[in-house]
Amino acid sequence: MPGFPVLKGRRIRLRAPVADDVAPVFALFSDPDTMRHWPRAPMRHTDEAAAYIAECAGHFEGGRRIDWIVALPHADTAIGTCTLYDIEAGRGASIGYALLPAHRGRGLATDAVLTATAWAFRTLALERVEATVEPDNLASQRLLARAGFARAAIDRYCLVGGSR
Repeated sequence: MPGFPVLKGRRIRLRAPVADDVAPVFALFSDPDTMRHWPRAPMRHTDEAAAYIAECAGHFEGGRRIDWIVALPHADTAIGTCTLYDIEAGRGASIGYALLPAHRGRGLATDAVLTATAWAFRTLALERVEATVEPDNLASQRLLARAGFARAAIDRYCLVGGSR
């Protein structure tokens, strides 16, 4: 894979995580509303955000994951993340995304997903990008529909958080 891809969407910029992103990354991944749809517990300390940022470079170098910071182009301040993971060049990948609460509901995450997937299809020659969404995450389902994703299946064999 070439150098880290910095991408420009219609209203956002996707760039590599940097040390200055610790505070907004911590705010995002410690937010209970954000984390109720993620398969891990909310962050409790800023050092977890610093470790996440450090790990992102290794993920990219391994070629199977790209962790972007979603930023507003005029300020370059982190407002969220967009990640392509389980990348198999020429085949497929999965995508995940999250924005800080103040930036939700304005189409910015849709722009990030469209920008990342367009790059992935063009540059990595992917045949498929998929997303896994919990059945009660209606906002994410609407976002994916706006980005052109088609519902493929509902996994009826998944037990999440011990509830049925």
